[in-house]
Amino acid sequence: ALPISPFSSCAPGRLRSFSWQSMSTQSWESLKGKAKGLKAEIDTKMQDLGRLNKRLSTASAATPADRVAELDGQIQLVVSLREEVERGLQQLEDASEALASVAATSAQAAQAARFRETHQEMLRDFKRVAQSIDHQYQHARLLPRTRANKSGDDGEDGLMRERMGLNTSLSMADEIIGQASATRDMLMNQ
Repeated sequence: ALPISPFSSCAPGRLRSFSWQSMSTQSWESLKGKAKGLKAEIDTKMQDLGRLNKRLSTASAATPADRVAELDGQIQLVVSLREEVERGLQQLEDASEALASVAATSAQAAQAARFRETHQEMLRDFKRVAQSIDHQYQHARLLPRTRANKSGDDGEDGLMRERMGLNTSLSMADEIIGQASATRDMLMNQ
């Protein structure tokens, strides 16, 4: 079964590739250059993620199943971009910490503080875009859109589509309840 969210299958703890402690032995200029490069890289990836979010939100599928299939087709790209942005954000945080630790003047301390602020802004933007994509994915899976593409739809067809949507939502809810019960049982056995 596919995850309800394209973000639920990622483990953020495994993305850290280097720590600020190893960077603290580098010079101010090399750390500053590294931080600027990371910021530019994250900006590019965030723009890609934003374009993907916009494309997913404006996609017009004929049926709810088509919408889910369209989102499922993009899930690997979404997860990949998410991991790259998270990794970059972690590295930018590490670089900011390293800059703060080697800052020798008040101007350098101010620049290090600005990199920290930039990291926080980028993290907020990332969370906003990630939540938007996550919401779209969950909405498509749990509450499929019904569009009247035919002007001659009769009541019975509408009721059948509604029933199908309700059955899908109920099965998803049952799946989540099952997962929660399994988690509760596992925690109780610890």
